[in-house]
Amino acid sequence: MKLSISGKIILNTAASVIASSVLILCLSTILMGRLLTKTIQKEMSTMRSVIERMQKQDEAYLLHEMQLLTAMPEIADAVQRADVGKLREIAQVTLRRLDINAITFTNARGVALNREYAERTGDDLSILPAMAAALDGEIISGIFLNEEALAPYAIRCYAPIYKEGVLAGALTLGSDIATEKYVDNLQNISGMHFTFYKGDTVIMTSITDESGQRINGTKLTDTHITDTVLVNGRNMIVRGDLLGEPVMSAYWPVLSIDDQAIGMCAITISLNEHIKESDRVLIIVIFCSLGIMLLLAFTAGFLGRRITRPIRKVINYAVQVSGGNLDIPLNVKSNDEVGLLVGALHIMVNKLKERIREAETLTANAVLDTEEVKSIMQEMERQRAKADAANHAKSVFLSTMSHEIRTPMNAILGITEIQLHNDNLDPNVMEALEKIYISGDLLLCIINDILDLSRIEAGKLELNKGRYEIASMISDTAQLNMMRIGSKPIEFDVNVHENMPAYLTGDEIRIKQILNNLLSNAFKYTAEGCVKLSIIAEESGNADEVILVISVTDTGQGMTDEQINRLFDEYARFNEKENPSTEGTGLGMSITRNLINLMNGDISVKSEPGKGTAFIVRIPQIRRETCVVGREVADNLRQFRALSRAHMKRVQISREPMPYGSVLVVDDVEMNLFVAKGLLVPYELKIDTVDSGLAVIEKIKNGHVYDIIFMDHMMPKMDGVESVKIIRGMGYSAPIVALTANAVSGQAQIFLENGFDYFISKPIDVRQLNIVLNKFIRDKQPQDVIEAARQMAEIKKEYIAGSVILADDPRTIDIFTRDASKTISVLKNIINKNGIFDENDLQMYVIYTHGIKSALANIGRMDLCSVALKLEQSAKDKNIDFIKSETQEFLYSLQSCVDELFPGKKDSGIINQNDSAQYDMPFLREKLLVIKAACENYDEQKADKAIADLMNKKWPVPVNECLSVITGHLLHSDFDEIVQYITGYLDM
Repeated sequence: MKLSISGKIILNTAASVIASSVLILCLSTILMGRLLTKTIQKEMSTMRSVIERMQKQDEAYLLHEMQLLTAMPEIADAVQRADVGKLREIAQVTLRRLDINAITFTNARGVALNREYAERTGDDLSILPAMAAALDGEIISGIFLNEEALAPYAIRCYAPIYKEGVLAGALTLGSDIATEKYVDNLQNISGMHFTFYKGDTVIMTSITDESGQRINGTKLTDTHITDTVLVNGRNMIVRGDLLGEPVMSAYWPVLSIDDQAIGMCAITISLNEHIKESDRVLIIVIFCSLGIMLLLAFTAGFLGRRITRPIRKVINYAVQVSGGNLDIPLNVKSNDEVGLLVGALHIMVNKLKERIREAETLTANAVLDTEEVKSIMQEMERQRAKADAANHAKSVFLSTMSHEIRTPMNAILGITEIQLHNDNLDPNVMEALEKIYISGDLLLCIINDILDLSRIEAGKLELNKGRYEIASMISDTAQLNMMRIGSKPIEFDVNVHENMPAYLTGDEIRIKQILNNLLSNAFKYTAEGCVKLSIIAEESGNADEVILVISVTDTGQGMTDEQINRLFDEYARFNEKENPSTEGTGLGMSITRNLINLMNGDISVKSEPGKGTAFIVRIPQIRRETCVVGREVADNLRQFRALSRAHMKRVQISREPMPYGSVLVVDDVEMNLFVAKGLLVPYELKIDTVDSGLAVIEKIKNGHVYDIIFMDHMMPKMDGVESVKIIRGMGYSAPIVALTANAVSGQAQIFLENGFDYFISKPIDVRQLNIVLNKFIRDKQPQDVIEAARQMAEIKKEYIAGSVILADDPRTIDIFTRDASKTISVLKNIINKNGIFDENDLQMYVIYTHGIKSALANIGRMDLCSVALKLEQSAKDKNIDFIKSETQEFLYSLQSCVDELFPGKKDSGIINQNDSAQYDMPFLREKLLVIKAACENYDEQKADKAIADLMNKKWPVPVNECLSVITGHLLHSDFDEIVQYITGYLDM
């Protein structure tokens, strides 16, 4: 059935009204639900803040009172004297005065002198980590879990007590928070229920059942809540049912002082009243919608009839005109849109009549000379082809030459860099190599500029768009250009707005090239003052697009208007007389403009001679994510100068030797790999490096397992997060640590949720790196392995420090022989007891293995030195079986070492003592007196030279023995013994 226009208007209007009303109703329902949820969540969040603030205030109150108590002389005196009666009196007064639940005094060994229960004195509390820390001089405070107390959760503070600067004991103050009084007070404040959980069990709550009894001891059946809050340490808000009543509850973990979840807290609010209020509002909305529907339906019917009558006349008129009857009249009078339509139709018909007459005239008179137009077009095509050929030839030449020069330049730079790592080079050679490297690097930059220019002119430079991180891009660029300052008095300021998008999509490499070119020019032509980099994002009118606005300003030489007009010409350079040493070809700004044009952007310049220059670049970029860099990251980037300088002044840290550990560093930037490896080398780790996520996956497939994989976050083709997901999917469970330039608040949680175990910000903080290595490598080793590594590191230090003692030095031969012989004799006597060793035997064993360990290091026998270290440690651990099984083999190797390293020692440097004519007695006496005088003045160097002069001659056995004694004393700086010995020897 066909409907009239008025019927369609009424039907469409009715359908629209019904659909709109239903939509409004649905949206109202959803909006009311969301508004209800957000209101309740806000109330809960506010109450949680109040609770946490109350706990912090309680903690601060306890700390304040603790400081007053530990400063009281009578308390320190009573603790030192272990006056239990006095301490009990003080404790009772303090408990009443402070309204707290617990006070404990211990002596310096951690033994309780007084606790809240008198019969519990005498307990050894030093086993508690917090008490142990207090006895070490620390003040510890926080929430603790006490299994023995009636209220397991308590705010406790621990502090040392000193008597005249000497540790006398420790003090503990505590205030229980999981009590009926505590939760009831919170309920009265907020109108909400408050509950403490231990695991999934309620230990204290303000909620009561139908009989008025608290529901303590009930269990939480939703394991998702306990897993989220207790295992993952995250907050959670859920809707549910409690005793037949709809409720909403907010859960969060109770964290101990070491940030471990020891339980849960929950706030619960009834939804009955809120639901009733929501229902009342919904009923009002429904009735209003029905009223509007009826009103609009009546209006639609009335308007439909008024509109259709004149429209029918217009339709009949249009049909007549389409049939060629242009003279038919249209009699419709109306002052509304229909009247305008009639007037427009009259005008259209009149214009149509004029066009018919003009067309007839043009058809009769117009003649088009097509041959002349064709000739002009052909000539233009020939000129265009000629220009394209010339431009193509130039681009091909530049591209070919750039590649041909680049190949040998890479070899020159690579070999020069390898040679620069040789610390033994002559300083003049080192300086020459550095100049070669710097000049080669400059030439390579020029070649790259030429190659880019040739690609642009040939139309072959394409953009590689991808997702990139703003913080990382700015950080990398700022660090690179900090090096351009050199010794100039220039401040480098970086400014990024906190609402800047955290991620954009575009060609990051080309944007970095634009930034580097602008900053390079700024630093080149600025002698002093300031260079500023500012980056913001502006809305473009397109929801998926923003305008990246880059501003670079300086206080340098500036430019004239004529120079600005030529700025973007190829090979343009300015003020060469004033800047004879400024490097570059003048291609940078030309390439910059071409890159900006390729990205559909624009660049503007403002400059004044002597006052500086300002560049503003605007480039459209795609934005597909809503997150922003945030205030914290923006502030860090704004403070880049201060942070960079502070980074150079970081305190030295103690690096633990970890030869038992292995790490893999993953980064697509070679310099980043070099820096990371350089920071890891002092730890003596086994270090592997790869430059992509695919390479990591291949290593894992081949069975490699590392103590830590350091994974770069942003890499081409496959980023760090994607790589880790694949590795975890392969079953790899060892620690993976993210390396990232993003310090956005909450970034750590993102990495942890995607398979990482930790994350480190770039630039790498050596203190943070040290914490990660200790946590994931050192702390997972047995104590004996850690101690052995430490001792071996000390031995290596001793060996390096004493490396001036060479194995071919006759004095070293003699000293080592004596030490080795004595060690062999003592250890043989000990092991001949067949394992029946007393304390004295083990002590002697430790002393002699320790001594020969250093002697072996001095002659470079680190293999035997390592065995001596194991034997020494086994004696300290009283490992008799190891001593019995390994000592004999060690003694055999030690004797072989003496025989192999020093063959023929007995015959070298010795002559017949009866043949006095063969040696120079006056020379001997003269040198001994020199040695004596040198030792009287504690001049070891002069004495050492005199001994070396004597060692160059042959002497009888008694003289050699004399020199050996003197050498041994000098080795230990026993100057007085040498003076006495030489005096007695010469008197003989």
